[in-house]
Amino acid sequence: MKVIRNNGQTKIYQLNKKELDALFDENNSMFKVFSDKLSDPKVLQDTKNEINKRNLVSITSDDELKLEEESLKYFLF
Repeated sequence: MKVIRNNGQTKIYQLNKKELDALFDENNSMFKVFSDKLSDPKVLQDTKNEINKRNLVSITSDDELKLEEESLKYFLF
């Protein structure tokens, strides 16, 4: 869902597939950065260990799982 407030009026929209994909891509771009660091031989092993310890790399590409993860994040806020 997307909520927009303008001049005291709140409008709620359902995200379409294109917007949802863009949101996932934005959120998963950090996973890609960390994944690239794990593959890079120039990155120190301590850094790689910390990335793994904090579970900063996503192995799955399943959109449904991504949606559940996002739902959980917003629920916790």
